[in-house]
Amino acid sequence: MTQLKTAAKQLGIILALVGSLMFVVELGVGTTWDIIAGNDTATGPKATGHSQEVVAVFGQSIDVVERVTVFLMAATLATSIGLIGINRNNPEVVNQILRYAPWLGLAVGVTSLSTEISEIITGDFDFDSVADGYGFMALAATGWVMSGVSNLLNGRN
Repeated sequence: MTQLKTAAKQLGIILALVGSLMFVVELGVGTTWDIIAGNDTATGPKATGHSQEVVAVFGQSIDVVERVTVFLMAATLATSIGLIGINRNNPEVVNQILRYAPWLGLAVGVTSLSTEISEIITGDFDFDSVADGYGFMALAATGWVMSGVSNLLNGRN
């Protein structure tokens, strides 16, 4: 059972990293930052200010959960490539965010993308029917859920 939990956790980490990396590559670093920071000045009916890729992924407006999801993808990518990590030189708030990011990813995945995650796990998700960015976001969330569930089960034999 321990080997299965370890394999699920490692696969989850790989899925989260690949999904996050490809999302940022697809939309671009600048657009990713604009989504996180809320610098998308055109939301709702004025969504013509968004690129076609952003509208294809998020629709006409970007809500708080989607911003948090993009933030988690950026954090996953930044920690994976060593840009940032838990360190005693960091402000405590940064360390807390990094400590709880995996649990937040699990919560986002279970609450907002549970249908997509179950379809990816069962092999029924049709990546061709959604925008690439949305598929990458669902892939990253699947990784967070797999990793998070494996961590939850770590204490059990």
